[in-house]
Amino acid sequence: MVELDASSTAVDRGAVLTDGPAAMAASGGSLWLVEPNVGAVVRVDRSSGQVVERIPVSGSPGALAIGAGAVCVADVLGGKVTRIDPTTEAVTQSVGLGGARAAALAFGLGRVWVADPADQVLLALDPRAGAVRRTVGLNLHPTALVLGTGAIWVAGHDVGVLAQVYPHSGKSIATIRVGNGPTAIAVGDGAVGVANSLDSTVSKIDPRAGAVAATIPVGSYPIAVAVHGDSVFVANEYSATLSRIDPRTNSVMHTARVGGGPTTLVSAADRIWVGTRAIGIHRGGTLTLLHIRPISIDPALQLDLPPPQSDGLTNDGLVTANHAGGPQSLRLVPDPAVSVPAPTDGATTYTFRLRAGIRYSNGQPVRAEDFRREIERLFRLGSPGQPVFRQHRRRGRLRPCTLRSHGWNRGRRRRGHRHVPPASAGSELPLQPRDRWPGNAPSPRRSRDRGLRPSLGTVEGTSPEATANST
Repeated sequence: MVELDASSTAVDRGAVLTDGPAAMAASGGSLWLVEPNVGAVVRVDRSSGQVVERIPVSGSPGALAIGAGAVCVADVLGGKVTRIDPTTEAVTQSVGLGGARAAALAFGLGRVWVADPADQVLLALDPRAGAVRRTVGLNLHPTALVLGTGAIWVAGHDVGVLAQVYPHSGKSIATIRVGNGPTAIAVGDGAVGVANSLDSTVSKIDPRAGAVAATIPVGSYPIAVAVHGDSVFVANEYSATLSRIDPRTNSVMHTARVGGGPTTLVSAADRIWVGTRAIGIHRGGTLTLLHIRPISIDPALQLDLPPPQSDGLTNDGLVTANHAGGPQSLRLVPDPAVSVPAPTDGATTYTFRLRAGIRYSNGQPVRAEDFRREIERLFRLGSPGQPVFRQHRRRGRLRPCTLRSHGWNRGRRRRGHRHVPPASAGSELPLQPRDRWPGNAPSPRRSRDRGLRPSLGTVEGTSPEATANST
């Protein structure tokens, strides 16, 4: 975690944490942070900048809100909110949410508001009684929220919209299309700022008009935003920077490097505090995986191990789960795809744009038709993964599917992977039914089980890592 001067954005000092914080809030002379991977809430003294207390909490803490004399922490997987007394630094209550998932917390109007993406609702929690007093239905899966300008502002990461909800009636006043992947919201100086992680932009919202007033490019993958005086600060995780925006000119005034990948951000007095994760680069070496029995290393046939333990180390899907702690881990992010597309045609069609310039481990370029080929290959091999696609068959034929190759967005970069240069190319490819293989079908060796033989070369990966041996 680093501390910066709000006027100069110069880094003054930092505090060492055990884990990259998923959430942070300021109250009095303290900063409160959540460490999701170690299950702890940390209190930092603002005057010294040092950790003074670490409070263990159960589950996967990932969201934080302070109000009504309590520090409230949400377990993003277990569906509960833990109440901590900031004076005694002790856990005083644990409130179950009845199966709800807490993607975000915010305090306002005497309540702790819980964003539940599973049921598409906001829960109003009484922080003193520990009871849910109200439920507000939404037309989106909420992933971030904040109260201000007389409204509750709720972002839907998957659909790229911001909802303006009137807190007393629970009705949506406006639904505003912002950028792709809205991740964080801040209110101040008569405007609302939304960090769009997948677009690397910030949307400035005019709350009176209920519309986007400006779109401002920032660093790669903005993940947190805060208003301080006449400036807006944005933490950019992948570029490891902090952007300072002048809301009068709607442009970035200054960019500061923070020495790590920012994960959260808060303004307190005349200081800016940025929670960061360590950025490390590992080169070379061998990772050995052990299993109870020999299994195929062919990704079309290997279903024993989940992707993070096996195939995900050497191969990529069009999208992937975000490799982060806290609520971020629940979100899909693009991998070889440029973005996570919104479904069309009654939620039966997804159109992906493929980043250009991606290559396999053997140096060959990745093409849009490769994705079609691999889906068809599942049926050729009799893969146990066939049922996933059989439900999309109609009258014995696969429903049409479009894969579109396209240029790569500026500033887009997935953590741990190589930079991909921009390019422009395009093709639309229908997914063929089983009895009509395309004329450019792969050679027969690609329809064989790769088994335990990496040298067979039937399936090349897109990661810098490759399988060296299997027994």
